[in-house]
Amino acid sequence: MGEHYRGLGYRFAWDARNLRYRTADRLAAEPERKRRTKPWKPGPTLDQGRTGACTAFGTRHAYNATPHGHKASEWIQPYDLYRKIVLADGWAENDHEATGAIEGMQSGSSVLAACQVMRDLKVIDGYSWFDSSETAADFITWTEGSGLVIGTDWHQGMSEPDQGGVVRPSGRLLGGHLYFLTWYDASRGAFLMQQSWGTWGIAHPWYPAACPTGFAWLLGEDLNMLIQQRQGELAAWVEKRRRHLS
Repeated sequence: MGEHYRGLGYRFAWDARNLRYRTADRLAAEPERKRRTKPWKPGPTLDQGRTGACTAFGTRHAYNATPHGHKASEWIQPYDLYRKIVLADGWAENDHEATGAIEGMQSGSSVLAACQVMRDLKVIDGYSWFDSSETAADFITWTEGSGLVIGTDWHQGMSEPDQGGVVRPSGRLLGGHLYFLTWYDASRGAFLMQQSWGTWGIAHPWYPAACPTGFAWLLGEDLNMLIQQRQGELAAWVEKRRRHLS
């Protein structure tokens, strides 16, 4: 968890079978891809407090956003989702958090476990993986794409956005964190993240009234470093029957 005053909670997990489900292969099968002209619409920014339940809160951000488009009041609540995730992740030492108090949710879990739970609950049909920011930018701006669930190291320089709304993976390592990438802006060379610290961050640039807090920009070069050189997981959901909401 580190010493940060806000909750974190991401732990890296890897399964060699992930290599069979590469998003790059999904994109290669669609050579004539149409582009979106506006970002996916997010749901409200959530707040995990000082818990280590970011895997559940970040997953819920993805669930609430278009094109998945589920209402914030629908389905399972984040802390209940976290209880399922810790039982699915293969780490026995956090299993007790499935039945314990909310304030005891501190061990955290992985993107892989969160995706597995969403599939097992039949919310999604599957998931695919990324190994570069270039593939992520291609997918997130595709009309058949979506936002992305990501877990990475979280550094001191990511604790607060700078005056331009940018966070950088600099300074000491605080732990790991799962967050949601909602869009890629080519003019900035950066991804717009939504994360689960409530009033933290900037307003969504396109939807400020609906989402006045919870966002920041992450440079593509920094995303590459976080997922290629360090222990990061970046995934997109697969839904056969998408709602196709704008």
